[in-house]
Amino acid sequence: MSEPWLRSAVRVFVARHGERVDHVNPSWKRTANRPHDAPLTDNGVGMGAKLGRWIAEVRKQKIDKVYTSPLLRCVQTANAAAAELGLEERTICLEPGLIEEDYWLRRDVAAGSSSNVLPWALDANTFREEVGVDRVNEHHDSLSSLSIDEEGYDALDFASRCSETIKKIVSNPSNDGKALLIVGHGNSVAECIRALVPDAPIAGMADYTGVTEIELCSGSGSGNDASPAAMWRVVGKLHSLEHLKSKCAIC
Repeated sequence: MSEPWLRSAVRVFVARHGERVDHVNPSWKRTANRPHDAPLTDNGVGMGAKLGRWIAEVRKQKIDKVYTSPLLRCVQTANAAAAELGLEERTICLEPGLIEEDYWLRRDVAAGSSSNVLPWALDANTFREEVGVDRVNEHHDSLSSLSIDEEGYDALDFASRCSETIKKIVSNPSNDGKALLIVGHGNSVAECIRALVPDAPIAGMADYTGVTEIELCSGSGSGNDASPAAMWRVVGKLHSLEHLKSKCAIC
């Protein structure tokens, strides 16, 4: 039987999504049906693939499961990384608690020509059947309690919502002893890191696919974190872009 502090995931990579098309071509929003839910550029997909290769080949880390915001750019990033990590069908779990702040969604809707944006996020079956991302697990029961409707988010504070979500993910019994990849947005990624490593010196948001590796290091914590007596630490750089600069053959 595992020690109590090991009843948790033991390593997480927390990454922002790749380059989004509306940041390269702002006019995209004017004709988009879902102006808040931009896809990746081809370069953005490549960023996600490089992230997965770096984790597998440079960090030498096997990833067991991927959790992602259900917005399209995050799912595409997760899928590109998962392909390079050798993950099969149904290894990507959609978690609405990782979605960015409501302000940014509504700003992007206002910049477009369409107000018919519901649902705010596509569901797993739509990703599998219409978008063609068969790694999304349609049987996954979301661990986060965020509700989204035409009025926007519920009253749950953004930072608290992100903190609750990441802690539920790493402490879920199905993730005991596993390594996970978490894909979110610039602001949700920062809050997830703070939730596990409160003293992490975060300054600003990660660049596209900026990734932070975090490991569970001992049972000397307070017992109020993601698992009993959990203590996490950052490995290497915050928001690392090493995977985009690597000179290795596979990158």
